[in-house]
Amino acid sequence: MPQRFSRTALIEEQPIVYPIDANRLSGSPSTLYFARLPRLKISSKSVQAEETGSRHLAAIARRVCWWEPVAATLENTPLFLCRIMALGTWEDIRIALDHYGRDAFREALQNAPPGLFDPRSWHYWHHRLQLLPVPSLPQRVIPA
Repeated sequence: MPQRFSRTALIEEQPIVYPIDANRLSGSPSTLYFARLPRLKISSKSVQAEETGSRHLAAIARRVCWWEPVAATLENTPLFLCRIMALGTWEDIRIALDHYGRDAFREALQNAPPGLFDPRSWHYWHHRLQLLPVPSLPQRVIPA
């Protein structure tokens, strides 16, 4: 009995062929059926990268903000990015830059809360993100 196939899909440039039951086909059971789909760009690597990125971000959140639950830390993205800039490792920064992008870092730095950055990291990140001239550090306001 010849094999019957329902469709051919290209996922990551490799053809995948799915067999089907001949009884579900309309027409002669001896005919081979193929449905050729256009080139699909469904990448399992992108899905895996997203899951891996989420796991990495959760690990970073646990490390830079150990006193809060991970979900609460990741919910406030600008504050999370500021904490990465102030407390994170180079690997943490690379992962966060790949995930959130340079513009998110710039926005977070422009709205940084007082007391988080030391003068050295404040100047470094303003130069690194090309936010010049460097403003003074945010100051805490103590009510009188």
